[in-house]
Amino acid sequence: MSIETPFNGLGKPEALKHNLSDKWSRRLTKADSVIYQVKGEIIYIYSIKGHYE
Repeated sequence: MSIETPFNGLGKPEALKHNLSDKWSRRLTKADSVIYQVKGEIIYIYSIKGHYE
């Protein structure tokens, strides 16, 4: 994930819905993902978590 392409690339980026509609999810591994938001040139990380925990 980079500021140049925060919504494209590896990890299957997916726009979240409902009250998280301004945030995105992306896979880091098969079991782990990150939830993030992009504002201008800053990427805010909200969660890095295992899917099966």
